[in-house]
Amino acid sequence: MGTSKPKPLLRFLQQIAGFKPDILEKCKVDQYHAGIIGLLLLMVGVYATLAWTFFFQTVTESFVPALIGGLFLGIFIVCLDRALIASLAKGNGSILSLGFRLALALLLGIFLSQPIILKLYQPEIQREAKILQDLKNQERKAELEKLYAANLSQAKGNIKKAEARLEKKKAELLAAEADFKEEMDGSGGTGKWGYSTVAKQKEIILKRHQAEFEELNAELPAQIQANQLTVDSLNQKIETEMIAFQSENMQMGTLLQVEALQSLLAKDESGSLRKRYYLLSVILVLIELSALIAKLLFKMDGYKQQIQLTELKERKEVEIEKEVALARMEEYQALTLEQDRKTQQAFFDLADEATHEKVIHIVEEWKKDKDGTLKLYWQKLKDRLMLN
Repeated sequence: MGTSKPKPLLRFLQQIAGFKPDILEKCKVDQYHAGIIGLLLLMVGVYATLAWTFFFQTVTESFVPALIGGLFLGIFIVCLDRALIASLAKGNGSILSLGFRLALALLLGIFLSQPIILKLYQPEIQREAKILQDLKNQERKAELEKLYAANLSQAKGNIKKAEARLEKKKAELLAAEADFKEEMDGSGGTGKWGYSTVAKQKEIILKRHQAEFEELNAELPAQIQANQLTVDSLNQKIETEMIAFQSENMQMGTLLQVEALQSLLAKDESGSLRKRYYLLSVILVLIELSALIAKLLFKMDGYKQQIQLTELKERKEVEIEKEVALARMEEYQALTLEQDRKTQQAFFDLADEATHEKVIHIVEEWKKDKDGTLKLYWQKLKDRLMLN
């Protein structure tokens, strides 16, 4: 089969898709299939980068970190699909790996469709988020009021009790004063005009009420004022915390927007928003799987057979190299053993004469030593010859 060298751009797309250009040169038809798959994979990488960059912009105001995160995940998606396409090209694709990629595409499609929906329906989302924000403010205010309810109730109760005591004493004072005047002018009481004994008793009662009223009027306003300060302080504290809470939640955060989206989905009686949400998720999943789908459609049997043939040749070459290396090792081991045997034989051959001389020397010493025993000189001979 003749070879056809692809153009640089086509070769670049083939390398992105995980194909080997030198092998594709032998497969003219599969060159264009590989280029199409590479182009789709490149588009998947661009899509993933843009989608993830857009997602990161929903959680950070800075564009640079969002772009870095988008590039990282875009390159990751391309590398993962490249590995799967390469395994499919060799005929080694497994159901497990394809199932993993499908599950990943489903999760990412559903995950990334949410920020896109948030952007497409931004006016509606913001209106719903404002409603939820107001509800949260009301809930927070109710929580704060409940938190300080006991102290507020006690302070307000003290104020009411003090005011009630003061009003009661004032009423008693006015009643005693009226009773005394009526007794003095004869219009009431005993009906006698003048400063009589009864009038004197009523005057005593009036003075007592006046003294008690003056005492309470000197004591209770201070208590009322202290409790009123407590009430004002607690109300001011609630207001301050509410202002801080509102300022912290002034911006429409991602979680609040997601809650607004869920609220809109729940209120969507026509179901149009929900259908568009699901349809967008499906479209994003198909975009992510487009390169793998194209690879499954283009079987590329010629390239697959060339890959298998190349791998078979490489395995045979490795086996031959292994056999040659083992044969060399065995030959080296045999020669080494033969050399060691010859060296050892030569050593012992040359050692026979030296051994004979040492034996004669020991026997001559024994002859000169009249008291020496056979056992003693035999031990000396063994020590010199290192026989033990």
